Amino acid sequence: MLTIRTTRGEPFITISSGDTGDGIPEEIKEQISDPFFTTKDVGKGTGLGLDSVNKIISNHKGAIDVESKPGFTIFDICIPAVDAN
Repeated sequence: MLTIRTTRGEPFITISSGDTGDGIPEEIKEQISDPFFTTKDVGKGTGLGLDSVNKIISNHKGAIDVESKPGFTIFDICIPAVDAN
């Protein structure tokens, strides 16, 4: 099951994306955003997805946090709130 939630608080907007999958093993959690890190077989992934996302969010003065255990993983993306006016 996938859950997506947005919340607005000053000075950030948070986009949370969670699932009920296997979770991220603790021993690789610190590496998942490293360039070229992948758990996929050779030739099946480049390992650039989370690295690219982190760079984009960082360029917008935001941050990403992840919490994971078996049956529950959630990524929180926090970006500065900007009024549309």
